[in-house]
Amino acid sequence: MEEKITNLKVHMAALTERVNQGFLHVNSQLTDIKENHLKHLQKDYYTLTKDYSDLKSTVDKMGVRISFIVAGITIIIQIAFQIFFK
Repeated sequence: MEEKITNLKVHMAALTERVNQGFLHVNSQLTDIKENHLKHLQKDYYTLTKDYSDLKSTVDKMGVRISFIVAGITIIIQIAFQIFFK
């Protein structure tokens, strides 16, 4: 009976050691993700945000330019109609 208890204790100690090693491995993997991958994701997010801001600014500028061009063409067409139909 004592031999079974001793075997169970040895088996339990081995299982505890395996579980602890598993936790250490998971912890090291999480640390690696935090230190490497998360920083890359933050850098990519910053780059994407900057690119989006640049694109939005460019589109806004183009919209203003197109509005001025359309207004100018409208004025030219209006003057042309006034000249031709007087």
